[in-house]
Amino acid sequence: MQKVGNVQKFTARPLVPISLDPDSPLILTPAMLLTQRVGVHPSPGKFSDELAPTTTRSVPMSRSAPWYNKELRAMKAKGRQRERLFRKTGLTVHYQALNTAYSSYISKSKMSDVASQFTFIKCLFVYFLCLFDARLFYIDIHIGITKRLKSVEAKAGENCTFECILSRESSEKCTWSLKGQPVTDGGRFQISRQGRKYALTIKAVSASDSGEVVFALKDLSAKAQLTVEGEAPKVSKELQGVSAKIGEDATFSCELSQSGLDVKWSKDGKSIRKSQKYEISQEKTLVKLTIRNVNEKDSGEYSCEITGGPTSKAKLEIKGKELANKFIRELKDTTAEEKSAVAFECETAQPASKVTWLKGTKEIKAGGRYELTQKGTVLILKVKDLEKNDSEAYTCDIGSTKSTAKLTVKDDAFMNRTLDALLCPSDPESCIPYSTLCKQASLVSDPFMKVSR
Repeated sequence: MQKVGNVQKFTARPLVPISLDPDSPLILTPAMLLTQRVGVHPSPGKFSDELAPTTTRSVPMSRSAPWYNKELRAMKAKGRQRERLFRKTGLTVHYQALNTAYSSYISKSKMSDVASQFTFIKCLFVYFLCLFDARLFYIDIHIGITKRLKSVEAKAGENCTFECILSRESSEKCTWSLKGQPVTDGGRFQISRQGRKYALTIKAVSASDSGEVVFALKDLSAKAQLTVEGEAPKVSKELQGVSAKIGEDATFSCELSQSGLDVKWSKDGKSIRKSQKYEISQEKTLVKLTIRNVNEKDSGEYSCEITGGPTSKAKLEIKGKELANKFIRELKDTTAEEKSAVAFECETAQPASKVTWLKGTKEIKAGGRYELTQKGTVLILKVKDLEKNDSEAYTCDIGSTKSTAKLTVKDDAFMNRTLDALLCPSDPESCIPYSTLCKQASLVSDPFMKVSR
């Protein structure tokens, strides 16, 4: 290799074919090719000139710009790599990566003289031209359908979904249609999109929905057939409004077109489950909801919804407002001794739907030493095995009003002294103590009778 100025000369010999025959591994010279005689050998001095003559080629060389260093060369190569990737996929994320790479490449370029500036301007022009071409390529890139719509067969009342997947994402808006009529998102129709995946869901399909489903995006379209079998479930007999008095049971019932359908009961939009308060039953096509011991809070709108089907609604009205209820017999203060039992009793004008007993400010629950009873309009609280700390104010709360009485618990010694004074006020020593008399209670019919020693 010789270098003269900006021109470099390369000298080389061309490669020639050789024999692949292991029995005659001789070079195929022009003489052998012409005469087909293997024994013809070239003269030793002319071997290299005949087989591989020397050739010389001059190649002009130019030096790189001063500002074009190794870092810029690597950045340019990286940009070209991202450009090829973007032209292959056409994705937005790859276009953004290409734009970032070329922007970084330009920001790193620094000019030291006018010639370099001119070169930089040319590179900048080429860069924007590449971006323009890339943008045109991005817009005009072909979009295909990877997964087409599939026909669906469903039973009346079921939900069905149609899906379509494109080859890449698109910013264009798609359209759906059923039986030639445009479909919008809402109601029984739900339109969704996740990346390249487009879906249409139809809820509670009926026989009238059978027909062609079409997906369209720009010049792309996909079609499928929807076939619905059977009749859609419906309510044969609607719910009827119910009126009930406080404390009574209220029952709603409706009849369905088919048996075995799943239904959902709700009150004012809130779901109702089977419990002690609510009894839900279903016999073939007849469904019932029974509300036990109704009160003011139970009034409202009740609905029976068939899963994937229609809904029937009706209202419950409460007669005899609880606000009109009152006590016609109040609680009375009571005094009792320890280990005995006492009963508080009161009566209301009408049966109370909810009764709360309180000891001071603490609610009393049935069980243990406490026994709560309600017999129509009569309310009873019984306290057994009285203790000193049972002395307290007891309250019966029926919601609209309250009744309160005080319980006083006395110890045995105090009660004995008090009764002794009552039995023998003039001469206590001449009387038998009440404590002794109590031991002989089975023999005494009158507790205030005087007995001489």
